[in-house]
Amino acid sequence: MNLSDFGFPPSQPLRAFPDICVDGRRPNLWFLIPNGIVLGILAIELHPGAENLLIVGLIALIAITSLVQIAKFLRPPRLAISGGQFAFRYGFRKFRCPAADMADIHLQNRYLLLTLSDAQGVEPASMRERMANSYRFRGFHYFLPPGVYSLEQVNELRTALGMPPQASDRGGDEIDEFHDSIRSQRPLATQGLIAACVVVFVVKAFRDHSLMGGTLASDVAWGANCGPLTLGGQWWRLLTHQFLHGGIIHLGMNMYVFWIVGRLMERLVGRTALVLIFLLSGIGGGLASIGFHPNVVSVGASGAIFGIIGAMFGLLLHDRQCVPPARLRELRNGIIAFVVLNLIFGLSIAGIDMAAHVGGALTGLVIGLAIVPLQRPGHHLRCALLAIGGAVAVMLALHFMRAPFDPDQFYHRQDEIIATLKDLEERQERGDLDAEKFADKVDAEVVTPWRELNKDMNVIKSWPPDPQHRAKLLRYLQVRQECYEDLVAAIRTQNPELKDRSEAKGTEASNIAKELNSRGDTDQKPPE
Repeated sequence: MNLSDFGFPPSQPLRAFPDICVDGRRPNLWFLIPNGIVLGILAIELHPGAENLLIVGLIALIAITSLVQIAKFLRPPRLAISGGQFAFRYGFRKFRCPAADMADIHLQNRYLLLTLSDAQGVEPASMRERMANSYRFRGFHYFLPPGVYSLEQVNELRTALGMPPQASDRGGDEIDEFHDSIRSQRPLATQGLIAACVVVFVVKAFRDHSLMGGTLASDVAWGANCGPLTLGGQWWRLLTHQFLHGGIIHLGMNMYVFWIVGRLMERLVGRTALVLIFLLSGIGGGLASIGFHPNVVSVGASGAIFGIIGAMFGLLLHDRQCVPPARLRELRNGIIAFVVLNLIFGLSIAGIDMAAHVGGALTGLVIGLAIVPLQRPGHHLRCALLAIGGAVAVMLALHFMRAPFDPDQFYHRQDEIIATLKDLEERQERGDLDAEKFADKVDAEVVTPWRELNKDMNVIKSWPPDPQHRAKLLRYLQVRQECYEDLVAAIRTQNPELKDRSEAKGTEASNIAKELNSRGDTDQKPPE
């Protein structure tokens, strides 16, 4: 083996060590697919020309990370001993040092750890300074990513350096066993939920003739989450919106993340619990979305996926033994990175429903604190209680959450009541209703609905936004209500004073309506 293959100039032979070269495993490049999707989305967001330094920074970070991984694929890991020199190369990184300075080389939780007794002989100088500055209080170390070298390859190097063979990599063996157990169990729940999302997307895309998402009306027709509809009785939208997606990119990113976290969570808590976490977290995210954005139409499984991540975090808080410690550290770092990245995306890119993400994550966290792993006693009982408790919580939320105010709905209700009164008056004139029946119907079909309308408008504080306009509108509703109440009382008692008062109230209400109409404000449409 010649060290010139590593890019180093020839050097004088040092203390004799057997020459050996060990090549590690190349990294896979599957990660380039989601990276490419993310870069495409960020580039689209920059296309309008918005000066968003955060997006530019994310593009640069992802691009640099991708280039580094490509370099590691093109220049795979290689360790060699030649002429008494120890040399390392992996992607853009390389260094060499006297083999006699290698104090130890071993596997620790599947990571290859190189330990030097002295960094003075390390070349190039940049690596020597890096080791001296970073590890001077703990010796001179260098880590290689997990899974790059096997125990057999490490022992070859240890033998060449005159070290005893390493018996095992206990942490790494636990991780391998854990991964083998995941692979041995078919993730039917994860596959089924992904298949459902894909099938719904394909059928909807076929109907809409678009892979980039249909129209807003199409999303609503297929079951998107929308406050006025969901809280207006169509509660099932909290379930259906989880299986709808706003385009092939949206679907691809969600399903990629779900495939990673869903299989692991299914291995820990089982199929039934995974489905419950998915659905309940999606519902929790949907309710949070309505709470913060009541009139926004939302689709996607993002809330459910964040819920699974939150549930995993909650489960590990009270039962760390269900995952090997080394794998736990990897999960912690990966989850933190994923959450931080999504927070950055949510704050920098329009159209991302952060309320649904946070609501789903918090729902999942609560579930994770309540659930136990599949093999633990009481798992199935907790799943049953979780299903019942979740259903009750959703019903209570739907009961206490008020549908967002829709001005058009207010005008529609008002016009219906006025039209009903005119119809009753015409029927009385034709002789279809006597005075008593006319009074009963006006009371039931005009006065009572108008009271409810007046009550609802007094509860709403945000519309109309102009305080003076709002005060006049509330006055109009109150005067009109008194007009109808006096009308019913006048008919039943045959009291002419009440009839005159009713007519006066009606005239006053009409005058207020004319004042409101004279504003000509289309955003604050006055009553007709």
